[in-house]
Amino acid sequence: MERLPAGARLASGDELRSGNGRVRLVLQSDGNLVLYRTDDGAALWASGTAARPVAYGIMQGDGNLVAYAGDGRPLWASGTHGHPGAEALLQDDGNLVVYDAAGRALWATHTVQWFGPRFVPGFRPSANAPLFGNGPWPMGTRLEMSVLGLPPIKLDATRMGLCGGMSFLTRDIFESGTPQLRERDPSALPRPVAQHILARLLDSFGGAPIVKRWLAVTRESDAALRKQTMSELPAVLGDIDAGTLCPVGVVMTESIKPWAVFENHVELVWGYERHGAVLTLHMYDCNRPGRDDVVIEVDTAVIRTNGTGNDEAPGTVRGFFRLPYRHQDPSPAYAGPVTAASGG
Repeated sequence: MERLPAGARLASGDELRSGNGRVRLVLQSDGNLVLYRTDDGAALWASGTAARPVAYGIMQGDGNLVAYAGDGRPLWASGTHGHPGAEALLQDDGNLVVYDAAGRALWATHTVQWFGPRFVPGFRPSANAPLFGNGPWPMGTRLEMSVLGLPPIKLDATRMGLCGGMSFLTRDIFESGTPQLRERDPSALPRPVAQHILARLLDSFGGAPIVKRWLAVTRESDAALRKQTMSELPAVLGDIDAGTLCPVGVVMTESIKPWAVFENHVELVWGYERHGAVLTLHMYDCNRPGRDDVVIEVDTAVIRTNGTGNDEAPGTVRGFFRLPYRHQDPSPAYAGPVTAASGG
């Protein structure tokens, strides 16, 4: 049973289970109404009525979910009275919600778990992302900058990492439905292609607000950055639920030096799944071209990866945040026959 309709009861020892079996709501013998994650037995929510004489819980006809003592005293309630016909639903996402008769949410435990597995339909890095890695780029690839109206400065970009450009271009290609770029040697690309990736790198910085965000997250302590990362997850996973690739800024280093931001990374999230306390994000990492097995694992104590990681703590990253994205036509990436080659 995954729902409590009006008039239904839970006696001591009874439980509700979600349709997928990943969570269960139990009225324990100690009087506590507890929501558990099945995988690892973690308690996600409780009514706080342990050691109190709760005899049963009931979804009342007036819309209130109430835990009562044997003598009829209410010991806990959802506070949703005044909504006849409401019911409690234990959802597959791990949330216990009281809905009114019209389907409007009145109360919830706010315990969404993002179990998944969910993936952006039709996307795999090995089939859709460029098969070349993140440099070195063809001779003559240059970053041109102009400051305060002075003559432009041209910087050699052949050894620069263009991860933001690679991630944005990959989403551009996928959303446009254009062919995969199958050349495997980035230095063999026509220079206009590399210049287009460089331009998309600059786009990935998104102007002053995103530059400021990069500077801030690079300076943050591990604890503060982890808190920010957890707050970003609903938006990141919401993109995947909507079938949209999500670019994220992956924070590798901690430093107050402004240039340290270039030690960080950009990747694309294309799927997710949860097992117990571990939320696994499936990633396109341009430093691991052609691989579908790159992940970032968000655990209770650490964020691990088998992709690009922190040099000081191999196999980990410090955190990440969602990057805003604006689509661009990827046709400049198809300059010259070399990008259409199969690559073997």
